[in-house]
Amino acid sequence: MKEESLLASMPKLILAISLIVGIGTVAGAMIYYLKMPKNKVVNNNKIEQKAVQDETVDWKTYRNEKYGFKVKYPADWKEENNRLYSPEMYNVRERGSLSFSLMITLNSSFNSIDEELEYQGKCKENVFHYTINGKEIAGYSNACDFYEEKIIIMIVEDQMVEGISYSFSDESKIISQILSTFKFIEK
Repeated sequence: MKEESLLASMPKLILAISLIVGIGTVAGAMIYYLKMPKNKVVNNNKIEQKAVQDETVDWKTYRNEKYGFKVKYPADWKEENNRLYSPEMYNVRERGSLSFSLMITLNSSFNSIDEELEYQGKCKENVFHYTINGKEIAGYSNACDFYEEKIIIMIVEDQMVEGISYSFSDESKIISQILSTFKFIEK
């Protein structure tokens, strides 16, 4: 009789164990999902990591009160006479050479990145496009310029912002990241 009663309660016991295992699995999956780092999907299914913003936390801020903007730049860079210098370019500057890592200008001649790229025609080489912090950034080397300046452009609040570089090495990725922090300030 005991065996019959045990066999009769077996389905209830299996159901109870299955229910406990199921609840544990769902709870574990929820905890795992909540602790995963979050990525944000932006246009063209590109993934933008939140860590990109974190990389600029310890950066310095350059403010240009005359033109009403600010931008962040790496802590080991130097600012002098409205130009930013990477450590490499700062040493070159001291030897009297025309070179700097970044000069930021506002350009009202063009309404879009494509318009400027089209205007440059055969002078543009090594064209690239990035999306950083949700901002479209493009750049190119000016082959018609004696010093082969590198120009990086983006649009902020309907205003074209240009970063011009006379760096010997290709600093376009870091300059693009610097420009992605560009903000207009209240005058």
